[in-house]
Amino acid sequence: MSNNSVCPESSDPGGKWFFRVNPHTGPELTLSERDLSGALLKILDLMANSEYDPSAELASLEEKLDELMTRYEQLKTENSSLKIRQDILVKEKAKLLEKTTLARTRVEAMITRLKSMEQG
Repeated sequence: MSNNSVCPESSDPGGKWFFRVNPHTGPELTLSERDLSGALLKILDLMANSEYDPSAELASLEEKLDELMTRYEQLKTENSSLKIRQDILVKEKAKLLEKTTLARTRVEAMITRLKSMEQG
C-alpha cells in the first residue's frame, strides 16, 4: 500500500470511515464529506431537541466574568499599594546608604586623626 492510499476501515462494516496515510501528518481516520455533514445535522438536531440551555451557560459565563473583574480590581489595588510601598522602601534604603557613607567617612577621619596623634 502506498503512502497516499485510501482503504475502507476494516472495523467499519458500513464503509463510512476511511484510513488515509498523509505523507505530511501521518495516519488519519476520516469520514466522507456526505457522512460528516449528516453527523453534523444529527448533532444540531439533538441540540435543538435536548435540554441544552444556552442562557444557563451564558449566565455561568457572566458570573465567571464578574468574578474575574472583581479579582482584577483587587489585584490592581494591591499592585498600586505594593508600588507605593516599594517607593517608600527605595527612599528609605537611599537614606540609610547615605547615613552609612557619612558614618564611614567620619570613622575613617577619626582613625586618621588617631594615627596622626600616635605619630606626633
